[in-house]
Amino acid sequence: MSFEKTVCKEKRQRSAYRFKAKKGGEWKHDADLIADLISGRRTLDDEEIQKELLDWILTDNCNVFRNKQTGELVYALAAKRGNPLYAAKKGETLNRILAAIANRELDYAHPKLRESKYRYTHVLLVTVTFDPKRYTKERTWSLLRSNQIEDFNFEHGVLNKFGANISSIFGLNGKITCKESNSSGYPAPHIIIVLDKPVLVERHIDKDGSISWRLVNDQILKRVGKDKHSRRMSRLDVEQAILNNPIWTHGTMDIKGVVKKDRFKKFSNGFTYLFKYLIKTVSIERYPELMDMESIGDSDNKSVRTMIYTHLGNKCFRTRDIVFGKAFKDRIGLLPVERTKSELEWERVKTIPKWVVDILESEKPSSDNG
Repeated sequence: MSFEKTVCKEKRQRSAYRFKAKKGGEWKHDADLIADLISGRRTLDDEEIQKELLDWILTDNCNVFRNKQTGELVYALAAKRGNPLYAAKKGETLNRILAAIANRELDYAHPKLRESKYRYTHVLLVTVTFDPKRYTKERTWSLLRSNQIEDFNFEHGVLNKFGANISSIFGLNGKITCKESNSSGYPAPHIIIVLDKPVLVERHIDKDGSISWRLVNDQILKRVGKDKHSRRMSRLDVEQAILNNPIWTHGTMDIKGVVKKDRFKKFSNGFTYLFKYLIKTVSIERYPELMDMESIGDSDNKSVRTMIYTHLGNKCFRTRDIVFGKAFKDRIGLLPVERTKSELEWERVKTIPKWVVDILESEKPSSDNG
């Protein structure tokens, strides 16, 4: 089915949707919400906030563009977290990344060791979590922010500090970070690190039968807190092991090598794994339970809860769900998206509800002179 047909079908589904919250599909929160969440005056489990998010996602808005030369106005569906256009844009970004790495040698066999068991890789995938015994959900999302908000001080920037620790161990690199949630609402960010200097990894069969590639260098394992002694201490006292970890003291941490020829869990590669919830549409057609949900916890579908919490956490705390910079782009050869001459002729004016556009369009004089 084409993207246009999918959008049209989704619009028909959304027309039957009834607002759950009192704000009619608008998201009117500002930085004060972040302060309220951190201070405990409100929580991410507040049903009204969750209803407002669902209403906002499932309400179409349009961007108003003005032609710089003629002054002509046009209206275009706005991308917002979770809607079809947003998912499509994230899909385009993922496809550009996959195209960039397609012809790059990011892993290769060790010249003296069995290829099937050992590989050198330039790519690591790290997942970090937060200890729910030490942090509230709201506190952990605030830690992911890169900066504070005006007149309110709180700890932040923990991923930047973690990145610095990674660089001190592995050397120069580029990173792409996905600020994903888990199904309970706590963030569990995934970070893909592209290293200038490759590391040796060993093929490992996990307890669930899946394949993963693990670091083997003893010195590196000790520096990331994954050597035999650290793992043994973790089994005896996981809380103390977290506090003793040399690079991440907020919760657990997992590091895997990324090898092109192997699947990453049920996904064909680690990059798609990062984007998995961002390229899905929060759709009544796909998830009919959204029609009657009063809270995220109403869904029995773990994937749905994770997806909605991911959008909720990033929306409430004004954080970008996918973050990567020049260092990452340079290392995979990701070319910039060039704006066309036509695009440069237009400027965005504001965003308005789709129903307002419908009224404006209906009031235009007919061009039929017959």
